[in-house]
Amino acid sequence: MALNLCNLGGKLVLVTGAGTGIGQGIAMALAEMGADVALHYSRSAEGAREAVAQIKALGRRAIAIQGDLGVVADCRRVADEAAAFLDSVPDCVGRVPHRVVSCCRSQPVRQRLVQL
Repeated sequence: MALNLCNLGGKLVLVTGAGTGIGQGIAMALAEMGADVALHYSRSAEGAREAVAQIKALGRRAIAIQGDLGVVADCRRVADEAAAFLDSVPDCVGRVPHRVVSCCRSQPVRQRLVQL
């Protein structure tokens, strides 16, 4: 259980690298604080699906999106799918994610996400 340092109710977040480890932990903590979360994963489909189920059990909305963030087209698709999902949250039409939390290990990947 995360320390509830702030209320993120109504906030929309995309967490990259959220299939396992720190990224998954961050996604869970943000959901526990009230955020709706789009979880990106590269190869950790099972971990991402488990995290989505846990987040939904908290009463939050969540989706897992696969993509190789070393490929620019995948970066754009992940961002587009996350925005489409998060915009589908009731009463949130037209809003884009408030935060993108990148837990990727690659500096070039992080730079590509910033450029998007």
